[in-house]
Amino acid sequence: ISSAFYASSRQFCFLAHDELLWVVSPVPFLPPCGGGLRWGDISFQMASNTCVGAVTKHGVPQTAKDLYSCLAKTAGLNPKSTAFSTDEKKMAYHELIHSVDRAADMFWQSGTRPRDTVAIVLRNSLEFIIAYFALARIGAVAVPINYMVSKEDEICYILENAKCKGVVTAKEFLPAYKGAKRRLDSLKFLIAADSAGEHDVVDFWQHLKH
Repeated sequence: ISSAFYASSRQFCFLAHDELLWVVSPVPFLPPCGGGLRWGDISFQMASNTCVGAVTKHGVPQTAKDLYSCLAKTAGLNPKSTAFSTDEKKMAYHELIHSVDRAADMFWQSGTRPRDTVAIVLRNSLEFIIAYFALARIGAVAVPINYMVSKEDEICYILENAKCKGVVTAKEFLPAYKGAKRRLDSLKFLIAADSAGEHDVVDFWQHLKH
């Protein structure tokens, strides 16, 4: 793994039968945040892009060839196993894959297509994981941006340089990204994890409930 993956003490991991299936890291050099995720004493390593497994009666593919397929395979084999845990919430694999599929539909309805880029500006969270896999589901590219970048000019530079079509963020970061959206014609949508009542902002969880 690149040393950048070790810059944060809190990584996103997915386990299947005590084997590390995949590691998703938020923005490099992201500092630890309080009250975050629980991790076991494991050694991090990147999994191969190909995860080999037997076909099951649930239709899990024999060979998972991409990030979403790895998750779908694990969800099919271990639907009730815990995929994500915080102090407030636990989510099983079958719940996670359902949320990822609903989020993929949300991105598609927002105009995201394969090879489009979408920025993710979130603290370590369930929304980060769902958005990351949902974009992989439709063949789009996730662009994690450090949430500590707060100057509008810098944000505009990053979004324009990466050709981002949209942004997934949280209400606390919306003001700067609303400003960026007004300045960038290429930025088509904003999605926020807690945006109830915000004008021209898609509510992440409200859409997933439909």
